[in-house]
Amino acid sequence: MSDSGISVVFRTDDTSRLIPAAAAFCAGGLPIIEFTMTMPDAVSLLERGARELPEGAVLGAGTVLDLSLIHISEPTRPY
Repeated sequence: MSDSGISVVFRTDDTSRLIPAAAAFCAGGLPIIEFTMTMPDAVSLLERGARELPEGAVLGAGTVLDLSLIHISEPTRPY
């Protein structure tokens, strides 16, 4: 986990470079990443991020406005 106290929040309509951008922040020492659920296909992006972001990344869901999506907050890998 990061000692910086900084988390990176992504909220965008163009998600084509989202995973590489998140990986770049992780590589730069900011491994706490949030994808907002307001983005197109947000659940798939979270699943992809959980698979592709480097070990040590902490990925979370933000702006969860629908209780049916609460399951996405369950950890996908051990910390």
